[in-house]
Amino acid sequence: MPKTLSAWLTDIEGLHRQTIELGLARVKTVATRLAVLHFPCPIFMVGGTNGKGSCVAFLEAILSKAGYYVGAYTSPHLIRFHERIRLSGSEVTDSQLIQAFEQVEQARGVVALTFFEFTTLAALVVFSKQCVETLEKRLDAIILEVGLGGRLDAVNIVEPDVSIVTSISLDHMDWLGKTRAQIGYEKAGIFRKNKPAICGEPNPPQRLLETAKNIGSELYCVNQHFSFKLEPYSAQKEQSWHWETVEKQFPSLEKTLNRPHQRNLNHLPIPKLPLQNAATALMALTCLQSRFPKVDAMAISTGLQTAFIPGRYQITQENPQVILDVAHNPGAAIYLAEQLRKQKTSGKTIAVVGMLSDKDIFETLRPLLPMMHTWYIASLDVPRGENSKILAYYLDKLGVNADDVHPNDTILSAFRQALQSATPHDRIVVFGSFHAVGPVLENMPLLLEGTCF
Repeated sequence: MPKTLSAWLTDIEGLHRQTIELGLARVKTVATRLAVLHFPCPIFMVGGTNGKGSCVAFLEAILSKAGYYVGAYTSPHLIRFHERIRLSGSEVTDSQLIQAFEQVEQARGVVALTFFEFTTLAALVVFSKQCVETLEKRLDAIILEVGLGGRLDAVNIVEPDVSIVTSISLDHMDWLGKTRAQIGYEKAGIFRKNKPAICGEPNPPQRLLETAKNIGSELYCVNQHFSFKLEPYSAQKEQSWHWETVEKQFPSLEKTLNRPHQRNLNHLPIPKLPLQNAATALMALTCLQSRFPKVDAMAISTGLQTAFIPGRYQITQENPQVILDVAHNPGAAIYLAEQLRKQKTSGKTIAVVGMLSDKDIFETLRPLLPMMHTWYIASLDVPRGENSKILAYYLDKLGVNADDVHPNDTILSAFRQALQSATPHDRIVVFGSFHAVGPVLENMPLLLEGTCF
């Protein structure tokens, strides 16, 4: 077996001939051998097109601020693989990962696992071990982010206590379907009978609602069973918001164990991450409030203020301002455009973008056209990475002047050119993929000093 983490990750990538192969049979076989299908603590499962990471961050921060020991699993990572598995907010160590990889490798035998399946099992091994740790480090909750879709995603082998779908829009259409209805059905596959299912999508497709009903889950939808809104602005105090449940519209399943009580939360602080995902996370916590009695107003307030994810509208410097955002599909691009529109600038807005070939590139670029003055586009040297010439083709079709488009071989060279062209009053927005934002974030100190390359 490999001795180093980098060697392990290289080997795991080569175990399966395909990067993605949806289905639960293979991964469940290995999980059964590892005994990682059931856990003694509550499990939150978070799916959705956009907003999964933000919802996980809110749950993790609020539970941690309440004094609970929390395990969180997310994907993909920006810089280090360790980012994917956290214990009480801290990334796991090389040693913990290697031990988990060894156990998965021994258990899988001849079963071919994809990289995501193998590493998901490793995360479950880490969490399983932590469930029998000493009392102060024993897990009180586990938060699992779905990788792709839901119904056939490897994470879905575990039985959640509450399931969350944050949003539904068009992405991964080759795998999940060409319509929101089809995608909604796939994402609703993480719902469970007689268990709370939270939908943070304001306009859920009927297929999702029907699936939740057929499964027999207790569905709570934003604007129907819970709501949120900004409170009136006052010059004497900072902007705040209000969240509440609508008890009279709660579903009433005879066998439900987690029926929430009515709850009103006033004067909540505005978080750094999207408000919609904060509201969705609060509904999930409310459904399990009997399991987490220490989640009080103070824990919610401080958790909302501290929840953060690198690469989500992350401002890394000023003069010129540099914004990093992993927006890589139309829904995320619309949200990014809205944020840029709210945050006025006296100078130009410069785009630095690299994307994967299986994304809806045309519709991802379209919402940002009115915001951008110049485009520095890059090829991504990763599997599925798109060539900058193709990005230039799409921008041309969208009516962008060729003189405003600057192709580059790498995302780092694109960013450096953008930096050299910018004035102190401009802002540079790096977006399009984790594979675009990650390298820029990792090399930011060198890039800003001009010593990179």
